Amino acid sequence: MKDNVNQILNISKFILGFLGVSLCVWLVASKYPESGEEIEKINAFVKDSPPSFSALDYVNFLIGAALITVIGFFIYQFIIRPKQTGLSILGLLVSAVLFMVLFFVGSADTVKSLQLDPEKVNLGPNTIAITTAGIYTIGICLLIGVMAIVLGPLMGRYRK
Repeated sequence: MKDNVNQILNISKFILGFLGVSLCVWLVASKYPESGEEIEKINAFVKDSPPSFSALDYVNFLIGAALITVIGFFIYQFIIRPKQTGLSILGLLVSAVLFMVLFFVGSADTVKSLQLDPEKVNLGPNTIAITTAGIYTIGICLLIGVMAIVLGPLMGRYRK
């Protein structure tokens, strides 16, 4: 059973990798309009690029494939190692809750306090709040991770 699952995973990795590389080559080979072009040409490229597969469809396909792959990985890992996978999912949920709390608390930063030119940069308060919450969430998670690495061996010695 385990050999069959490994074989299926290897084949699916190859297929997804080949599909991703070929789609990237297709997108890179497309004739992009220049950034200074008229908006109609850029919109036409985004909406009606080569036959029945626009750039937005490509991006949506890759996001969907990545989402399906991540969910499949979690299901596979949950079957193989339920305790460790449950703890990993719990860690992701705690990080998401921390992010949401920090987002809803908000940020005192504004375009002016960030010393940005309001004519060149168009930022709303939600963008600043999301960015600040993300930076703080990453910082807190890194701090906890470093503390676990540093203090983990010490805690193990003192337990005995």
